[in-house]
Amino acid sequence: MPASYGGSGGSGGGASLPTTPAAALLDAGAPSTIVALDGSGVGTELTYAATRTAIDAAQAPARIATSGALHHWRTQGSAPWTDLGTGGASLTIGGGTWETDTPTVIQLATGGSAANTLSSAGSYLRATVAIASGADLTLALSIGSRGIDPVLSGTSTVAILWTGLTSPANYLALVATSAGLRLVSGVAGTGANGPDVALSWAVPHRLVVTYVQSTGVATMYLDGFSVGTATVAGTRAALTELAVAGLGGGAFGHNSIQVGVDDVMVWTSALGAAQVLADWYTARRSMVAR
Repeated sequence: MPASYGGSGGSGGGASLPTTPAAALLDAGAPSTIVALDGSGVGTELTYAATRTAIDAAQAPARIATSGALHHWRTQGSAPWTDLGTGGASLTIGGGTWETDTPTVIQLATGGSAANTLSSAGSYLRATVAIASGADLTLALSIGSRGIDPVLSGTSTVAILWTGLTSPANYLALVATSAGLRLVSGVAGTGANGPDVALSWAVPHRLVVTYVQSTGVATMYLDGFSVGTATVAGTRAALTELAVAGLGGGAFGHNSIQVGVDDVMVWTSALGAAQVLADWYTARRSMVAR
């Protein structure tokens, strides 16, 4: 069989079709041969390997781009996870018991996500960061339940940028209770809470928090849409640590949360509403329900 076919067909409409009759495309002398037509109707023979590659590429889920983030961690494979952003900080297991490449509800087609197996305090992921005082911020992550209600009691830390166990406290965080998710923002020892936002743990979610220093307004987004704000005046001190799905040292009396996490990201700018929505569209395509 020739490597390609081309020419004008005689069926009308001006379409360009292979000149070889259909019977030739199904030539018994060339079994398992695949012919692909381009937009002009020109056919090209494809090997099995080339066909498999094309199908895999078409079916592969979209991945969230790093898009100028200071930090971006994908939690496939074993810890520590490499920073895809410009910050160069590793995300590692700070304590507790974690499973990697686990088929949680947010598993990606390219591999599982890291999943926390404990709800007690001290089971978490952490990274050392260096975020200047007074910086605008965006914190984002994909999160999904492991098939259970991940909040067993009290308050659980979902993600936090903070100064560690120092006083006065400075932080930007998401926490979870039986009432739902809550945004909390602290500047120089003064804190403010956003509203409790109910959500279903039966499906995965993309969570984003932004903070604008000039106004003191922090905004929480759930799956691309703003669902609450918290405002604290003043200049937040430099932040030195990121913790995910829990906290070390029993800080704030919070528990850990039994979830899978992926695409954890930090920007030293506040993403706009349109950018957050675009981030959600990509995140949604990358999630695979299990």
